Amino acid sequence: IHSKVCKQLPPCPLPLAPRNGGLVCVTIGNAQYCKPMCNK
Repeated sequence: IHSKVCKQLPPCPLPLAPRNGGLVCVTIGNAQYCKPMCNK
C-alpha cells in the first residue's frame, strides 16, 4: 500500500530490514503506515 506520505519520503534503494528490525511508523487518522528505517 502506497500513500502520499510515503511518496514524500526518500526512497530506499532496497527494502532491506535494518539490523535492529526497527520500523518507522506514522499514524494518520485511523490508518498506520510503516516502512523499514533507511539510514543513508
